[in-house]
Amino acid sequence: MRTPEELRTPGQKLLAAQVQTIATSGRRDLKMSEADRERTRALDSRIREIERKLPRELPLAAGIRDGDYRFTPDGPGDEPVPGTTANRITVDFKGSYVLEPGEKYTPPPVYYPATDASGKQPEVRPGFLSVLSDGHTLTVHPPAGNPSTSGRRRALAEWIGSADNPLTARVMVNRIWQHHFGRGIVSTPGNFGRMGARPTHPELLDWLATEFLRSGWSVKAIQRVILTSQTYRMASGFYNEANLKKDADDVYLWRFPIQRLEGEIIRDAVLSASGKLNPQAGGRPFFPSVPPAVREDVKKIGRWELTKEEPSTWRRSIYSYWKRALKYPMFEVLDQPDSNLSCERRSVTTVPTQALTLMNDEFVLLQAGFFAERVEREAGSDPAGQVRAAYRIALSRETSETELRGNVKFLERQREYHASKSSAARLALGDLCAVMMNLNEFVYIN
Repeated sequence: MRTPEELRTPGQKLLAAQVQTIATSGRRDLKMSEADRERTRALDSRIREIERKLPRELPLAAGIRDGDYRFTPDGPGDEPVPGTTANRITVDFKGSYVLEPGEKYTPPPVYYPATDASGKQPEVRPGFLSVLSDGHTLTVHPPAGNPSTSGRRRALAEWIGSADNPLTARVMVNRIWQHHFGRGIVSTPGNFGRMGARPTHPELLDWLATEFLRSGWSVKAIQRVILTSQTYRMASGFYNEANLKKDADDVYLWRFPIQRLEGEIIRDAVLSASGKLNPQAGGRPFFPSVPPAVREDVKKIGRWELTKEEPSTWRRSIYSYWKRALKYPMFEVLDQPDSNLSCERRSVTTVPTQALTLMNDEFVLLQAGFFAERVEREAGSDPAGQVRAAYRIALSRETSETELRGNVKFLERQREYHASKSSAARLALGDLCAVMMNLNEFVYIN
């Protein structure tokens, strides 16, 4: 700053501009007269008015071009520090940051670290895992003519999706199987190697993989095969003492494995039962309404728009906003994975806070009230009819006589409990609906 402006180097000019920006930021109004402030506000208002009339920005798409980051042009602040030599990356070969039209691309050489005292470094060449390749697969597949790409990525993509590559189809059908059964045929979905688990049904895995290829890699077709199988249609409540002794963990699928819904889907199921699920698809994510106890922390961790419970936030949970520094409490307690890490398979815990959340969460209790209104519209004021309607909506089945009698008595007791209030019948029905949303049958796949 003390160096006269005309004598400053490019680096000093950049630093001086930054210091001046910091020194003057936030002080503009302090040096203005009232007339200047009024004029500034009028100009700012006019600018915003003009900006509102501007056309929307054109849609953008990211693209990938071959090039070399080591040839990145200098930008502001990249000039050498005064009195030192250049500190940019130096290379001993010809290359370019972005190719000119018609310029042929030659990948820069890459070497292994020196392996002996001579300092010789063998060059790294593209290749595939030898255990999965016959050694004749093309590792470079450039287009004809004077290509501006090496063709390495294309060769890799074609190998990954090749019918001769046995791994891709096996991994994919195993993930699909895991989605429906809670556990893959290979229980380590991210590791099919020596350190991974052996498949429980190796012939089935092979057959599904070949069916997947035969269907043209159709995910819908392979799911249809799985969901119409006898294995998928078995009941979780089936009991066989001999099978239980041999296979207590149901690894070999002698009955359908009991598995809990993911936290996001439990929220969707609650909204579906209440009749308040917003079916809007796509668009910007919504911010789930966080409980009051969390709101103070929300203000400290960056962007999270504090919302209230309303139709705009009652969309499917797949559209909910995720933040690494803060999880929506209902999802967190129901084992939502850490978004900082890749998750090949969700962990499932059973802890008291899960039941406490479903019993006391503001969102669940609110939706239980809407559920009660829906039941009342469909079944009227008859307690037995209300119980039957609640079972059909929440559990997709008819109630048994024992369940019917027990729940009718529950409604009677709750009406007595709320007798001092004007809406005792509605409150009692809301209690029943809250209980329905806490049943194992509501949150587990049977």
